[in-house]
Parts: sequence; structure tokens; C-alpha cells
Amino acid sequence: MTLKPDFIASLARSSKSCAKIKTTVDTACGDKALGITSINYIIKKAKAGKSTYDQSHLNTKKTKKTLDIVAPITVDVKEDRVVTCKDLTCAHGVSNGIMHNILCNDLGLVKKSTRWVA
Repeated sequence: MTLKPDFIASLARSSKSCAKIKTTVDTACGDKALGITSINYIIKKAKAGKSTYDQSHLNTKKTKKTLDIVAPITVDVKEDRVVTCKDLTCAHGVSNGIMHNILCNDLGLVKKSTRWVA
């Protein structure tokens, strides 16, 4: 069971220290408790008065390279060789590292002076 950020934020607003909040979360959740970095992030947001549900800092892009991801990228690159890597990552929802891995290893492209060539 993971606790909602509102619970941690309410503990932070009640002037509890980070160590006490961490022990409370650990006893409530056991081995599925949030890490100290996540708790510090929620405490910082709570003290600033911002929403604790803002998860824009998290990477929500796909991180596994599968055939479902590689095939459409291959088609897009073959149709338009001038397409940028940023456009491809936005269109297919993968990270920059995965996109570079696909372009280099799967499609055999190399980067020559800011252009991907075969």
C-alpha cells in the first residue's frame, strides 16, 4: 500500500521533521514505502503551497524498446529522412536514449554533422 501525497503533505504542514515523516510512512507501508527523495519532494511542494499531485517531473515516456515501437519509427524515417530526432521522440512517446538506440542499432544510421545518414 502506498500513501497518498496528501497524507505526507499534512504531516509536513504539522511541522514534523523529515525523519519522523519517513518513519511514519515506513511503519504504515512497510517495504512498499516511498523513498526519502520522494518524501522530500512532497514536503518541499507542501511547504511551498503547491499541489502535491503535480508529476510533470516524472518521465512518462516509454522506456522499453519493442517491435511495436521500432516498426513505426522505421516507416517514419524511410518516408522523411529530414525528420528530427525530437519530432520522432514526441510522435512516438519514447525517450531520447531509446530513440538514438533505435536509430543507431536497429536502423543502422550514424550521426554525421547533425544529420542521421545510412
